[in-house]
Amino acid sequence: MDVAVARLARTRTGGRTPLAEGLIEVRTLLRREDLRPDARRPLVVLLTDGRATAGRDPLPRALAAAAGLHADGRATVVVDCETSMVRLGLAAKVAAALGAPMIPLGGLGPADLARVA
Repeated sequence: MDVAVARLARTRTGGRTPLAEGLIEVRTLLRREDLRPDARRPLVVLLTDGRATAGRDPLPRALAAAAGLHADGRATVVVDCETSMVRLGLAAKVAAALGAPMIPLGGLGPADLARVA
């Protein structure tokens, strides 16, 4: 866990990733991993400010994709990367749709990920 936290702390944020498509791709990847014979239990760590930026109706599509991932029962944690002075709280909406806890980026530590894993 310490390695994961160190790497997450160095991850650049603030891009234009299409959130809905990213969540759909995560679900696809996890389903593919389910076919492996080993008994891994994946942990989804979503770094986001919750701002869906691509496509038509991006936030509703992202929330629907998050709800689909939640329905699959995956261990997930949302790391809130919002850094602007005006906080929109969109990462909290994504976390709620995922049924996942939310941790602010500055408060991320090994115990937070271990609690979810």
